[in-house]
Amino acid sequence: MNKFLISVAIVGAGWYWFGPKSDLEILMAGEPPFIETKNSGIFDVRPSRTDDPDIRIFSESGRITLVQFYDEKCKPCRQMFGRIDNLSHMRPDVAIKLLHVSKNYYSIVGEHYGLDVPHVPFTVILNKEGEILASDDGHENAGYDLFYEWFNAERRRD
Repeated sequence: MNKFLISVAIVGAGWYWFGPKSDLEILMAGEPPFIETKNSGIFDVRPSRTDDPDIRIFSESGRITLVQFYDEKCKPCRQMFGRIDNLSHMRPDVAIKLLHVSKNYYSIVGEHYGLDVPHVPFTVILNKEGEILASDDGHENAGYDLFYEWFNAERRRD
């Protein structure tokens, strides 16, 4: 009986330390706090569990920043990417960050950054001081709508 209990304890300890991790740990990268790679005027951002839990960490001082929760497997996200890419060329003064999330975990990542993210694509626009200017929420798509207002205004200007 003692051998059985010891075996169960060893297996349990191994499962605890080496077994499946939480959804947030699986989803988010380790160090550094977040990883950026540049794709034309757009920065691809991988979230990290060591991030400061505030969406404002992605803001660029003195620039309006558009943060888009984005999943490569999401058709509406891919459709919106073309417009975001066009905006990056029309408005190089706007910092654009694509925050890559898995379609199954966007709400967990959103929660980490203090946001209710009920869907992807999900848009957050930060002002030059890093405060939220507009954001989608459960019922209103204010960030998405503001993005399209900018996009259409820039297209009319060309």
